[in-house]
Amino acid sequence: MCPVIYISTYLKKDPSLGKNAFPILHNILIENNRFCEFPGTAAFVGSARRVIFRNNFINNTIRNRNELPYRGSLGAAYAPDLFVTGNQWDESPLQKTPGIFIEKNTAKDIFVWDNRIIDKASK
Repeated sequence: MCPVIYISTYLKKDPSLGKNAFPILHNILIENNRFCEFPGTAAFVGSARRVIFRNNFINNTIRNRNELPYRGSLGAAYAPDLFVTGNQWDESPLQKTPGIFIEKNTAKDIFVWDNRIIDKASK
């Protein structure tokens, strides 16, 4: 997912796509950041518990060589107790799916509230 922040573990070799079902990492706060002009997700959370992604600003207005469908969003797998709140996405056709891509079979107890897409006309 080409994330800016990658929270996960490698299994067997580095790097690997394998994920650990046990939340080895826990109690992580990502707060008050600006994520600008990146190719993939702002963050991918895997093998982690109680991660808070709060009050961040996400913006992509410049075309990228690879226009990924999840650009500007978040990703989660094996991530119980993920909290996503108070974040703002700049409205842009280059961020087609602001939000969270969840691996449904492994990510549970995902809490999302009070996030906004900022309309360019309202600025």
